[in-house]
Amino acid sequence: MKDRPSISIAITTYNRHDMIGGALVNLIDDDRVSEIIICDDASADVKDLVRAVDNIVGIYNTTKIKLITHSDNVGG
Repeated sequence: MKDRPSISIAITTYNRHDMIGGALVNLIDDDRVSEIIICDDASADVKDLVRAVDNIVGIYNTTKIKLITHSDNVGG
């Protein structure tokens, strides 16, 4: 049987702290996913986003998640 590929997932977000938990929970347990990179585009709710991501990291005790935040909106 072939080895399964390792996948990096990138999630862009803007003012969606309330949705990030569901997205992360669906990805964390997938053994193909080696890292999940979340990039926030200067959200007004960035403190809530950081708190939500920290909460998921703590519950799942994972190092897969990386959070990048921008202080200025850089767009897509």
